[in-house]
Parts: sequence; C-alpha cells; structure tokens
Amino acid sequence: MLNRFSFLKKSKWSFLVLAFTISFSGYQYIKYYHLYTISWDVYGYYLYLPQAFINHDLGMENQEDFELIGEVYPIGGNFYQRAWSDAGYWVIKYPIGMSYLYLPAFITGQTIACLTDNYVDGYSPPYERSLWVLCFISVVTGLIILRKILLKLFGDLTSALVLFFIYFGTNYIATTSISAAMPHNFLFTMFALNVWFTIKWWETNRIKYAVFLGIVLGISIAARFTSAIGILIPVFWGTDFTLKAVRNRIVVLFTKKLTHTLVALLIIVLLFFPQMLYWKTYAGSWIYDSYANPGEGLDLLSPYTFSFLFSYRKGWLVYTPIIIFAILGLIYIWKNNRTLFLPVLSFFCINLWVLSSWTTWWYAQSFSQRPMVDSLPLTAIMLGFFIDNFSKRKRWVFYSVNLLLLLITCFTLFQFWQFTRGIIHGSRMNKNYYWAVFGATEHHPELNDLLSAERIIDEEKKIKDESRYNRKYLCNYAFNDFDEY
Repeated sequence: MLNRFSFLKKSKWSFLVLAFTISFSGYQYIKYYHLYTISWDVYGYYLYLPQAFINHDLGMENQEDFELIGEVYPIGGNFYQRAWSDAGYWVIKYPIGMSYLYLPAFITGQTIACLTDNYVDGYSPPYERSLWVLCFISVVTGLIILRKILLKLFGDLTSALVLFFIYFGTNYIATTSISAAMPHNFLFTMFALNVWFTIKWWETNRIKYAVFLGIVLGISIAARFTSAIGILIPVFWGTDFTLKAVRNRIVVLFTKKLTHTLVALLIIVLLFFPQMLYWKTYAGSWIYDSYANPGEGLDLLSPYTFSFLFSYRKGWLVYTPIIIFAILGLIYIWKNNRTLFLPVLSFFCINLWVLSSWTTWWYAQSFSQRPMVDSLPLTAIMLGFFIDNFSKRKRWVFYSVNLLLLLITCFTLFQFWQFTRGIIHGSRMNKNYYWAVFGATEHHPELNDLLSAERIIDEEKKIKDESRYNRKYLCNYAFNDFDEY
C-alpha cells in the first residue's frame, strides 16, 4: 500500500497544488452553475448535435423549430449562429469539431431526458447539466496532463508553482469558471494532450501515440481552424534551432517515421472530412467561409498585435501580466534546452500573429484575451523555464521572484473579481474607464458613460441618447463634387 503512493514523495507539492486547483475549480463550477449554458456562441458550436440526431435537419429548413427553441430557451442574439448560403440552405456558422467534444454530454442528456419527464429536444436541463459536468471533467483532465508535462521537464517545486500561477494568474480561471462550455476550456486540454503525446511519441517511437496525436490534432483543428498551428509541436519537438536540424527532422518524418506520419495525417483528414462534407452539401462548396459578418475575418497583413497585447480594451498583458514573465522564459529555454526553443517559439509567434489578426481582436465579452487560453500549456512551459532558472540561484532571489509572481497573481485575481462584479466590462474598456475604476470594489453606473460605445445586436437596444457618446471627425466625402455619368 505504501509503495502505491511512493510517487507522492517525489512530487508531493505539485500533487497538493493539483488537488487544490481541482477542488477550487469544483467550487467555482458550483458557484457559477446556471442553466442556459447552451447559448450564444456555444449554441452555434452545439447546434450540429440536435439538428443531426433529433431534428434530422442539418440544412435548417424547418424554421419553426428555431422559433420555438428561441421562445423557450434564451439562446442569445438574433440567430447569428447561422449564415445563408448560395446553395439555398442555412449553414451553421461555427466549425463542427466542438460537437465531437460535446457528444458525450449530448448522449448522456439524451438518455436522461428519455428516462424522465424532460423535453427530448437537445436543450432541456439534462442536456445543460450533462454539458456542465463535461466541462468540469475537461478542466480536471487538462490540469492532470499539464502536471505530467511539467514534471517531465522540471522538478516538483517548479511544477507546483507553474501549475498554481497558470490556474490563478491567467485568464484560465475566468474561462473555466464563467464560460466553461466555450472551446477554450476544451482546447486547453487538447493542447496539453498534444504536448504529452508528442513527448511520449518521440520517447517511445510507438505508433499508438501517432494515432493519439492524429485524434487530438484532428478534433482540435475541426473545432477551431487556427489550432492547425499545433502541428508545429510534434513536428519540431526536440529539434535544434538550426536549418540543418530542421531539414533532418523533415527527412525523419518522411522516412523512418513515414508510417506514423501518414497515420496521423489520415486521422486528421478523416476527422475534418465531415466538416467539408457538410459545407459541400449545404453550402455548395468543399471549402466555405461561413463567417459572413461584414468586417469580420482575418487580416493577416495588418495584425492588431499591439492592441491585442497592450490595449486597455482587452490587452492580454494588461489583464494577465504574469504572461510577461512567461515570454521572458523564452530566453532561458534558449540557454538551457535549445531543442525546445524552435517548437515553442514558432508556435507562440505564429499563434499570436494569427489570433491578433482577427478584425474583432477583442473577441467579444470575456476577461483578457480568451483565445490565448487554448495554448496555455505551451505558455506554462515558458513560465516553467523562467521560474526554474531562479530555483538555481540564492534562496532569497528565488523567493523574491515568486513573491513578485504571487503579487501579480493576486492583482489578476482582483481584476477578475472586478469583472465578475461588472466593474471591469467584458468588451468596452478604455483608458479613461480603466483608471476610473482601478482598485474599485463597487460598480458605479454613473461611470458607464466613460465606456466605449456598445456593440448593438438587437434593434431595441440601439443608441437613443447620442449626447452620451463622443464624436470624432474622421474624413469628409464630397460626393457632390463628382461628375455625373
């Protein structure tokens, strides 16, 4: 019996932190539990399941179903989760991959609903509660896998500290507490699995890990197309930062590991194929851009990276400043483990570039930059190298650095608390309002006039009192000066 738990002697601190974070996360789930989880964006990701298995109407031809669902359940917005295609069908705007991850909750909810007096419609309480439980399972799994990764790279104390700071010092706590059903919670776990299976694949050279990588990457890409950047992790893991090493790695992947590579790629294609088949059937094209909102899309040649990182509106480093030290960790990866520098740096830079190129770079209502939650397992490695570097210094230096990180974590938690109280707004922050509520413990409605203009979705909420908003002269279009043709 004692031998069974002997591993705790070597990793007791990280185990205690893991137990604490999971327990606290469970408390958060109970605290923030609410029905109508299947609403807004989540409704769009989830919509494939009831339409395929209950309504048998993926083309969404029966509009009465949607009108009824909208009357019974507050799904949010004005059905923006779908777009009209040239093929004459409504097309679900969001990718299909999250429905793979939601499927266990849907099946559980369907079973409970059939055995009870609840509506078998895909949205009644059994479905909602099953999805909420699945969200918590995803958090637990993600944290367990992250701890395994950290212990593979660092000592127990460093692993414990990183685990604590990633959970409490970033917007991971906000995402998993308030919007747990969004893709970011699940993709955090998928990215952690990506890293873990990558480590095991290169360690053991066993094909089962290539299969696991194919499944993880396939689902991740089908859930959010930008997750394709995650392919860089298994491709370049353990590769030195030289052109020769990169060339050799490519050769290895298509010679010694050719079978593994082809198996993983085949699984990725098979998992993405249902999305392409859906587009072909209901949009008329194998590749289709379902984001039909004017002005919304990728602007790769003119990214909004500075605003993404530093703006008062939603700056990642403003609301989660501990990330600054994770970025500094790249220096110590270069110094201490150069074979990890290429995969971590290339992924971090390309991921940041792509995500900050989205024209609505503030990503609606959220605390800090929610899309960066997906890749926090990679950020954790960067932070781990930063902390581990100081663990080899004098004790007072190590303690001082971690005390600073703890204070920054407390600051982030305070800002998150402000967010939950409506003091910090989820999408309309600016410099004047930020400093007006800095350190505030109560929401003062009279300060709302300082917020940026509201994004109007419903016609009933359109601006009625224009005097409450600032005006700025941008340009003058003198259309009358043009000659008539």
